[in-house]
Amino acid sequence: MHIFALVGPDSIWEAATGLPKGTTAEHPNAILLISVPKSDIEPLQPSDITEDEVRQMVDNGEEVLFIKANAPYGYGVVTVEGGKLAFYTWEEALDREGAVP
Repeated sequence: MHIFALVGPDSIWEAATGLPKGTTAEHPNAILLISVPKSDIEPLQPSDITEDEVRQMVDNGEEVLFIKANAPYGYGVVTVEGGKLAFYTWEEALDREGAVP
């Protein structure tokens, strides 16, 4: 499993600079990290990943997970809906599948 900083509009990281947009308290629902099952990058090497790269992994059927910056229980699965990334906590994902009453 590989952990990356997601850069882009849903992220706490600025795409142009790779720096945080602010603190996790200021952006609690921004995506902090993405976990992917495999990558050409060494597992412990710091790196980032773009939304296009994440979208391609999801489209290829790989399970991609996320962690939000400072939200309680802010972790779950990444999907693609209408060509855009969508982030669902585990509870939201189960609700969408009808597994939780």
